[in-house]
Amino acid sequence: MADLESSVPSMVDGLKRGQRKVLFCSFKRNFVEEAFVTELIGYASAHSAYSKQSLASIIIGMAQEFVGSNNISLLEPGGLFGTRNLGGKDAGSTKDLYTRLPPVTRLIFPKDDDILLNYLNEDGQSIEPSWHIPIIPMVLVNGSEDVGTGYVPNYNPRDIIANLKRMLNKEPIIPMDPWYKGFQGSLTKTRSKETGVTYTITGVIEEVDCTMLTITELPVRCWSADYEHFLKSMCPHKEKENGKGMDKDKEPPFLEGYRSRCSHADVDFEVILSEQNMNIAKQEGLEKKFKLTTTIGPTMYLFDSHGKIRKYDSPEDVLEEFFTLRLEFYARRKAVMVENIRKEVL
Repeated sequence: MADLESSVPSMVDGLKRGQRKVLFCSFKRNFVEEAFVTELIGYASAHSAYSKQSLASIIIGMAQEFVGSNNISLLEPGGLFGTRNLGGKDAGSTKDLYTRLPPVTRLIFPKDDDILLNYLNEDGQSIEPSWHIPIIPMVLVNGSEDVGTGYVPNYNPRDIIANLKRMLNKEPIIPMDPWYKGFQGSLTKTRSKETGVTYTITGVIEEVDCTMLTITELPVRCWSADYEHFLKSMCPHKEKENGKGMDKDKEPPFLEGYRSRCSHADVDFEVILSEQNMNIAKQEGLEKKFKLTTTIGPTMYLFDSHGKIRKYDSPEDVLEEFFTLRLEFYARRKAVMVENIRKEVL
């Protein structure tokens, strides 16, 4: 069960247990002033059994902002928290990183709801709640991915809020498609009886002239360094130092070369090839030939509000269950506030 809590997020707050511990400690310490990540790690480790290394990884992940990571970061990054070059694995040392709670986090997780939460107990000490209660379903905003338990894409917060307003007005909700902040490619919805709803995510490739292409976007979670290795594999190889040339039976290189102008935030490859190979690539399809498409299919296994793992068939299922719970907590918050006002008056 502990392994599942570490890898499966809650439908309610969108957090796995380690992330929830970090957020709880950030709220408890009122971590609004910028400080070293090591300071937050030290405080969180004193309130949990997680190792400092695990907490460092969790904190860095919660603060990342590159394309394919968070749509809304719950911690503010100060320093190199990782880039799309290596999918965040190029983050700097925690002793060189700063973070804090950005104002948006407390807007999403209102302080007035803290008193309503079910706080867990560990060795006689009150620790983090079983879940926080945000004003929008953060599991849809930032998504979640785990090899063993499923995949929840990211969705546009504006689409989520618009549907919540429709539900308040008793209007039908509009189906939502995945959305990744900063992504410049395209996303196409497909449906089949075997796989259900899937999405094809495509990068951006353009023909400059008869021997040159530019690639300015990669599929979501295809990292620039990995893609550069792929391009390199299509280019001519230098002869071996022992003087032996290339294997005569080996297929000749498809590209004549490439240039990378990628930054930590943007993709920019320039690809050079012969006119003949350009025609071959166009016949096959540029996106297919250069592996610029990927397919995702949401498989949403999440803890529900009762702590049981449940499979959600669509983001709208998550939204509807969240809406009912959130509305209940608005009523409970109002009752507490009214009671406090009554006590003050009396």
